[in-house]
Amino acid sequence: MTRHIKGRARAGLVSAAAIALLATAACSSVSSSTGASGDVSSKTAPSASSFIPANYFSQNVGPNGATPSPASALAISSTGAAKARAGHFSVGIVMQTMDLDWSTLQVHGIEDTLAKYGINVVGVTDANFQVDKQVAQLGDMVQRHPDAIISIPVDPTATASAYKQAAQAGIKLIFILQPATGLSYPQDYQAAVGGGDQGNGAIAASMLAHFVPKNGTVGVIGYGVNFFTTNNPETPFKAWMKANRPDIKLKEADFLDPTQAGQVASNFLTANPDVSGLWVAWDAPTMQVVAAERATGTKVPIVTMDLGTQVAGDLASGGVVVGDAAQRPYDEGVAEAEAAIKVLLHEKVPAWTVVRGAPVTRSNVMEAYRQVWHTAPPAAVTSACQSTPGCG
Repeated sequence: MTRHIKGRARAGLVSAAAIALLATAACSSVSSSTGASGDVSSKTAPSASSFIPANYFSQNVGPNGATPSPASALAISSTGAAKARAGHFSVGIVMQTMDLDWSTLQVHGIEDTLAKYGINVVGVTDANFQVDKQVAQLGDMVQRHPDAIISIPVDPTATASAYKQAAQAGIKLIFILQPATGLSYPQDYQAAVGGGDQGNGAIAASMLAHFVPKNGTVGVIGYGVNFFTTNNPETPFKAWMKANRPDIKLKEADFLDPTQAGQVASNFLTANPDVSGLWVAWDAPTMQVVAAERATGTKVPIVTMDLGTQVAGDLASGGVVVGDAAQRPYDEGVAEAEAAIKVLLHEKVPAWTVVRGAPVTRSNVMEAYRQVWHTAPPAAVTSACQSTPGCG
């Protein structure tokens, strides 16, 4: 998805030929040692699970300062399951877009879970990132009289009045990532579910630190739009570095258009030849940066967020991407559906629920892909992993 959410374009499934080409190019770009220049190391990182901080959940403070709760708090009891099936409930799904794999996985998780409990989905809307379109779709959805709506706002402020009208119509609201501006819990909305971006930022920092030499410099290539889910991982990334690797100097550069991330990074690396590691805001712009490095012969290790197929391919190939802190959108969809069910059963639901992310290194990229996508990795990624030492 996009980090505006339009910007956070989760890398979609690509052709086997494209991944194979990526794998070949990535393999040729790997250096055999890590030096002050930040060349990618042939060594592998420690086990992926070792990068999960002990305070992972407490870091993931929600919108309006809400205390985070783990997804396990939303588990449906056998009694609740029977009541849900007997309730003949209906739910509407209002998305910011359906043109991204992230959104598709979210909806699949929601639909599969609701179907398990006999709950009818009255419709899935696609606003194509257009505020006016989503406002109209919310109005249409209210006219269908679902018991609940699960939704991610295109713009949390511009759509707020439409969500408020849905709440006033007696429809329960479960938000994806963040509630609309000005709505209060639990009067206007009854739950919000996110992917642990703050904790994932700390995971990404600890991953990258493993590849950065003492007194090295890390470049932070961020998204220059103020948005809740955009800022979440970047701030804890910086905080982790300050607390745990104070020897590392941080330099920053922002992109406003994800398709320009490669050029921004290229200019940044030219101006800052001392950079020995990069954090890039999410997977799609990361691949722009990978291409920029390849074009200039640069070999600076990269850590990013969200496991798109192309990023998985670069990891599996031993490319410049050395780590990834991934959301699990299908599992987030499951949690959103479970939250809706508990709300409809008049059970108390936390204001903010966090689905723990998946730390991904070369050593676990295959299993992590299965966890995130709920399917086997593409054949080209599998083949690349089989040809790369330390990949599993």
